[in-house]
Amino acid sequence: MLTLLGAGCTGQDDAAHKSGSGGRAASAPAAPSAEVDRYASVRRPWAVAPLAARERCPVTRHRAQPDPRLAGLWGDGPARPAGLGPGAVLEYMAAAAWKDATWGGAKVLWAVDPAVTGLVLIRGKRLDAPGQVAFEDPPTPELGIDVDRYQGLSGGWKDYPSYTRLRAPGCYLYQVDTAQGTSTVVFTARGPQI
Repeated sequence: MLTLLGAGCTGQDDAAHKSGSGGRAASAPAAPSAEVDRYASVRRPWAVAPLAARERCPVTRHRAQPDPRLAGLWGDGPARPAGLGPGAVLEYMAAAAWKDATWGGAKVLWAVDPAVTGLVLIRGKRLDAPGQVAFEDPPTPELGIDVDRYQGLSGGWKDYPSYTRLRAPGCYLYQVDTAQGTSTVVFTARGPQI
């Protein structure tokens, strides 16, 4: 089961990932492009407020395997991440091999329910302090999936390999917006301060 997860996050993405200059780039993710603006119709307000001082990180506990070809998926929404460890922990690595070395990152496979059509928008933010989440390399502030154009695995849940980019350990939120509604996954990130 985990073989498919690993296979979905390797290959050409690794080659592109390793071919980066490793030098410093802009400190903030690029603004949404005209392509990302297609997702305005599903983009909703944040569903989870920042945490109060000393409030515990309300990590997502629900993990299921709705498709036997994929590893366990976190949350209960129409698009869910795989690749978080026990307790919904994302272990990210330092920036040495990234094109944009001002962010660390980790591979995260997203899986989309076969009943979903149209656009899926994935965003993230830090809940326990100021901080951003970005996706891909070079980083962008949103990850958009057009389910109607992307085939993924044949039948079952569609897989979409990606990168989550972070700069500091802490409590974070993924928010998934679709035409059908909004779902969230709260996770803890562990890694170096970048």
